[in-house]
Amino acid sequence: MRAFALRHPFLFSVATTLLLFGFACAGRAVYPQEPVGDIRQLREAAPLAFEEPSQLERAIEALGSPEGIYQVLTLAFAAALLSGLGWWGEAGFRRPRRWAGLLHLWLPLLAAGIALSGGFLPPEGAGELAALLIASGLSVAGEEMVFRGLLWRVLAPRGAVLAGVATSLLAGALSYAVSATGGPTPEARYIAAFTLCGGLASAGLRRPTGSIWPPLAGHLAVSLATGVAVMGSAAYQILLYLGTLGFAAYGLALLLLPGGPPEEGVP
Repeated sequence: MRAFALRHPFLFSVATTLLLFGFACAGRAVYPQEPVGDIRQLREAAPLAFEEPSQLERAIEALGSPEGIYQVLTLAFAAALLSGLGWWGEAGFRRPRRWAGLLHLWLPLLAAGIALSGGFLPPEGAGELAALLIASGLSVAGEEMVFRGLLWRVLAPRGAVLAGVATSLLAGALSYAVSATGGPTPEARYIAAFTLCGGLASAGLRRPTGSIWPPLAGHLAVSLATGVAVMGSAAYQILLYLGTLGFAAYGLALLLLPGGPPEEGVP
C-alpha cells in the first residue's frame, strides 16, 4: 500500500476520495431520509418525531444520521490507514516546527469573529452543546486528517503548491458530490466553493508549520462560530467573500512563500 501510494499519488488520492463518497452513500443507506409531502402522514408514521428530544437524544443525534455515519467511517478509515502505513508523524500529527507560523491563524480567527459579530445563539443545555461539538469536530477532523494529513503526505513530494491545490480540489469535489446527491444542486455549489477555498487556507497553514494542528484549529474555529452565529446581512456578505476569495488567495500566498519546514519522508 505504501509503495502504491508513493508511486501513484494522484491515483491513490482519487481512489481515497471516491471511497469517502462511498462512505457517504453508506450513511444514507443506514439512515434513509425521504421527503414527506403531507405532514399528517409523518405524524401518523412517526409520532415521536414531534416530541421534544431529551438532552441525551440531542447529543447522539449528530451520530445517528447519514452525516454522522459518514464522518465516523471517514475518521476510522483515515486512522486505520495512517496506523498501517506508520505515517502519523509524517501526516502532521506533531507539534509545529515553526511556532511563528501560528501567526497565520489570524485570518480564520478573524472570519470566526466576523461570523459572531452579529450575535450568537448559545446551545441550550449540555446535549445541544455536545451535538454541536460532535458535528463540527467530526467533520473538521475527518476532512483535515484525510486531505491535509494522509493525502498531503502522499502528494507533498511533488511540491507544496501542487499538494495544496490538488487536495483542495478533491475536497471540494467530494463535498459537491455528497451535497448534490443529498440536496439541491445550487446549495451544493456553495458548499463545494467554501470547502475548496477553505482547503487552500488550511493547506497554507499546514506548510509553514509542518503540522496538521494549526489548520485543524483554524477550521474548527470557523465551523463552531458559524454554527452558533446569527449573521446579519453585512456580516454575511463579508464572510461570503472572506471565506471564498479571501481564503483562496491567503492559502495560495502561504503555499508560494519560500522556505517552510521540510516534510518527514519527503526528499
